[in-house]
Amino acid sequence: MSPSDRLEELKRQRAQLAEQMTRLDQEAAALTAQIGAKETGQETADPDHVLAQFADAPVNPADVKRGCITAFILTLAAVAAALVAVYFAFYR
Repeated sequence: MSPSDRLEELKRQRAQLAEQMTRLDQEAAALTAQIGAKETGQETADPDHVLAQFADAPVNPADVKRGCITAFILTLAAVAAALVAVYFAFYR
């Protein structure tokens, strides 16, 4: 690895660490405010903070597709089981 490549890698890592530190500072500030509000008896709900927790999570399209197919198959199985139960309970 050449020195210029190493320097670029270190700069990239430094930028990532700065981003992580900013995120940690924001979370610490939100928790500090939440703890202060609980001590005074007030409950704060910061919607931006809640949404930010889910916005950072990467979504894999393959996982979403697998989940939808699984839900469809389970629903289809439940409907089939209900039809079989009705058939045996009332028509046999």
